[in-house]
Amino acid sequence: MWLWNGPGYPMMLMPFVLFFKDPVTPIRLLNALLLSSSLIIFYKALRFVVSKSVAFVAFLAFANYFILWKNLPLIMTEIPIVFLSCLIIYYLFKKVKGKYDILILALLFAFTVMVKIVYGYIITVSIFFFILYYLVIKKDTYFLEMSKMFALSLLFCLPWLSYTYYKSGKVFYWAASGGMSLYWMSNPAPDEYGEYMDYSFNSAIGVPEAKIGFEKTHGEEIRGIVKNFKYEKRDEEFKRVAMENIKAKPQAFVKNVFCNIGRFFFNYPYSYYKQRPSTLVNILVNGPLLSLILLSTLILLLNLRQTYSPLIVILVVAFGYMAINFLLSVHIRMSYVLIPTLFAWFAINLENIRAKYSFYSRNKSVS
Repeated sequence: MWLWNGPGYPMMLMPFVLFFKDPVTPIRLLNALLLSSSLIIFYKALRFVVSKSVAFVAFLAFANYFILWKNLPLIMTEIPIVFLSCLIIYYLFKKVKGKYDILILALLFAFTVMVKIVYGYIITVSIFFFILYYLVIKKDTYFLEMSKMFALSLLFCLPWLSYTYYKSGKVFYWAASGGMSLYWMSNPAPDEYGEYMDYSFNSAIGVPEAKIGFEKTHGEEIRGIVKNFKYEKRDEEFKRVAMENIKAKPQAFVKNVFCNIGRFFFNYPYSYYKQRPSTLVNILVNGPLLSLILLSTLILLLNLRQTYSPLIVILVVAFGYMAINFLLSVHIRMSYVLIPTLFAWFAINLENIRAKYSFYSRNKSVS
């Protein structure tokens, strides 16, 4: 009954649990295989749209993004999503040709949703977004094809949605984890910053001050909800309390969202935690990355009609992912899934700059 997450990642892990006495090491090795394969697929995808030299620079940037490689020992969904993202980019950049490619893309997106259910909301909104994009911005039938592909992807998710409806009685119910996350983002405590905690506050294990602080401000309320509500009813109650908190103190929610963006990119700030040198490393790596995102967004807005259509597709998914996660409690590891999309975006921008520079150089030589 406790529909905490989608079935995709458990399905991936099931063979290891069934056939290995100690499945932890093989699963970690699977992470290494998936991430290494992602690099190869990423490079091959870029070769469809950029020069060999630019693709190699982007490949090196991806390969040397060591913050992501630190995730290899973790049995979590980020590495599989990076792999699926690279496959999606590959099939989009090689240009969709016929129903076979549409089917593959729809299956890839559907499985991505099953691994990380937040994408369920993104692909649903994308169906309508690309129809609107076609009508208002760019009369390219490609975007209508993408709407059909996302609709097909949503159709492949119906078995899971049927199951959640059977268990919860709710239509379009993806999982029961959103309420708890929103509860922490609505946290009105002045000295806390909206990061996620579990029911027993064990997420703060190793930091006694944090566990004591969270227990003091939220212990009684959370224990009451856990005791009096079960399964999806508990999720509803956390959402109800969260909405009351937001209405009562909207400024606290805005503060927590701002802090959440900091955690997404820099793993900072956290309530009651002492400063760590690793935060400086995150800032040194992701500070320039965030600057490139802002600069690339400006370039995108100024050249929206001329932007490569498959790039628009992956950016809509990426921006949708960021928008949802900024409103829910996140950790820096959740930003890692954007690395293939971001580096592909930067590579295309770099290729455009290189092409323009070459054009001006040739014209200058001729004159």
